[in-house]
Amino acid sequence: MGGGDLPKGVNLRDAVRCAIEDSSFSVVILSRGFASSEFRLDELVQIKEQHAAGSHACLPVFFHISPDDDCATLVVDSGSGGCFHDCFNRYKTQFTYRRVHAWIQAIAWLAGISGWVLTAGRSAI
Repeated sequence: MGGGDLPKGVNLRDAVRCAIEDSSFSVVILSRGFASSEFRLDELVQIKEQHAAGSHACLPVFFHISPDDDCATLVVDSGSGGCFHDCFNRYKTQFTYRRVHAWIQAIAWLAGISGWVLTAGRSAI
């Protein structure tokens, strides 16, 4: 199986979960649209759990987003009205408190990890 192809019929969520478990690190690219997918948020929670178990490193890339200003505050601060705020307001009505809280904690955890900040006109290289 080359090029990241999965055989037909394989559950994508299960395949990603296994890939995270089998990996020693993850590169997480956090952008303004990151929180629009509960699938990505679930992956981040799993990466955080693997990291806590001591078996996984996380390398964050903050793409057009500031870890200091955006990640930690825009999820929980209703007055900020930032890029994650609308998604999480919607999630609070769709999902359990426990699941949404785990997502919030995972984003706050990621914001506390030193990584790369990429802004317009700036290359990572």
